[in-house]
Amino acid sequence: MNSDSENEGHYGGEGECDLAKTNNVNTINLLPEKSKKKYEATYKNFLDWRARHNLDSFCENIVLKYFEQLSEKYKSSSLWAQYSMLRSTLIINNNVNIENYRKLKDFLKYKSQGYTAKKAKTFSQEEINRFINEAPDEIYLATKVALIMGIMGGCHANELHSMAVEDLQDFGSAMLVSVPNNKTKIDRKFILTGQFYEVCKKYAELRPLHTETSSFFLNYQKGKCTIQNIGINKFGSMGKQIARYLKLPNPEEYTGHSFRRSSATLFNASRGISSFKQMGDWEPNHIPEEYLEEPIPVKVDMGDDSTLEDFMDESKIDMSFDNIKSEIQSTSSHTQNITASNETFNFDVGSQPAINFINCSNITINFVRKNDK
Repeated sequence: MNSDSENEGHYGGEGECDLAKTNNVNTINLLPEKSKKKYEATYKNFLDWRARHNLDSFCENIVLKYFEQLSEKYKSSSLWAQYSMLRSTLIINNNVNIENYRKLKDFLKYKSQGYTAKKAKTFSQEEINRFINEAPDEIYLATKVALIMGIMGGCHANELHSMAVEDLQDFGSAMLVSVPNNKTKIDRKFILTGQFYEVCKKYAELRPLHTETSSFFLNYQKGKCTIQNIGINKFGSMGKQIARYLKLPNPEEYTGHSFRRSSATLFNASRGISSFKQMGDWEPNHIPEEYLEEPIPVKVDMGDDSTLEDFMDESKIDMSFDNIKSEIQSTSSHTQNITASNETFNFDVGSQPAINFINCSNITINFVRKNDK
């Protein structure tokens, strides 16, 4: 006899489902599009587990027993991820809300005690410079470009994988890169110049003429690009590839997160918290300071012989603006490290008034013609 009461007793006593108060609407679209399959797989795994144990209820004790078994093979961080996905799918498909299952949440918190998430290792300025300057392009050019994009744009592996040809604009001496944001629907933008621009341009020019895919990153072998795009798993292994070339210890600890974490570390250490947030599209709960609502990308004029260390020197930074237009002509420039407030500085930026940066971390910078002074 396989009654619900018998099965529930076997798994720890009474328990009731907490029915979610939802309207009869199509809520399946509430699942994140890029990870919908993962949510659905998590939900199916739970249903299959219930079926194997002849269970029909969604009561707390049954869900708790399921997570007890999951804890035998998953780390705490993975358990919380499973909980989050199962919570969403149970609300959508069964009108059951496990958010209020106190014993379940207490169990997950208990499993988190003493657990420290293992973070991907990061690359230093010197290591990044050494790889870009010393690694042979015939083998590592695509990896160099991914590293540059990852550092300058604070990109996730999936963002590099999704990067399309139309996301890059080449202005002859600079490249504007747009990274679509599926959450905010507002592109994140950054600009490449100098050595970084030359490396990326060299790779872009190797693209076969009749390539059907719009993906920017194509497989690269023996100095040539193929017509197939680079898979997301390969981006995840590029950190390890770089670490092995540089002969760094424990190369397996450099993962697909290493580029973005390196970006955050470098920008935070060298130019202050606000700048690297702008470049990396950081979220409020991932940063120790107030979130910037309107981040402004930074143009970095590296110069032909400059290194990443030069880029990190504020006195060598030349800021540009977000909405670059193709008709803008190249002009001479003067870079100055501004340390005082409410003062005026002259810049040789051409014959037309340039741009106003307003409310940029409590700073306003005005570029004007000299003859207007």
